[in-house]
Amino acid sequence: MKRIVDRPSSSVDARSATYVYCLIQSAKPASTRGAPESVPGAGAARLLPIDSGIWAVVADAPLDRFSDDALQQELQDIEGISRHALAHASVIEFFFQRAPVIPLKLFTLFSSDEKAREHVRGRLATLKRMFASLRGLEEWGVRIVAGAREAESAATMSSGRDYLQTKKKLHARGAGPSRATIR
Repeated sequence: MKRIVDRPSSSVDARSATYVYCLIQSAKPASTRGAPESVPGAGAARLLPIDSGIWAVVADAPLDRFSDDALQQELQDIEGISRHALAHASVIEFFFQRAPVIPLKLFTLFSSDEKAREHVRGRLATLKRMFASLRGLEEWGVRIVAGAREAESAATMSSGRDYLQTKKKLHARGAGPSRATIR
């Protein structure tokens, strides 16, 4: 998890940070109508103009919910992290269906919109190359489900050692994908 939190200046509202989900490339602003709910405690997703045709998808993040201390406490709760991660991924997926997307890590925060804009603008050349390499591509997901016998044995595992041994057996039998097919 990578978090970027810089010190607020006197002209910035010290009670709120800018949460960044992703960057999108679009000639005009993508609609946020119908966007899923933001991560718990954050405002609605909105677009922040970065450069011609590049936008950051952001939300206001009140520091009483997104300060270092509050986030550290949230990180102790696996269900809390899951809620944040699912909401983060849902917002990114919503925009992914509308424009090329470069996702950012969960809990990427800046003290203000201007700090987020500055940070991204400092990497524009790299980002433009990344967007160019995405043009015309589609992302596909693959789900691999173990057979009933393997699933049953996985459910009865009592340790990480058992898991690794089962994984090794499956790989030896050729049940798993080869390293050459995973990219």
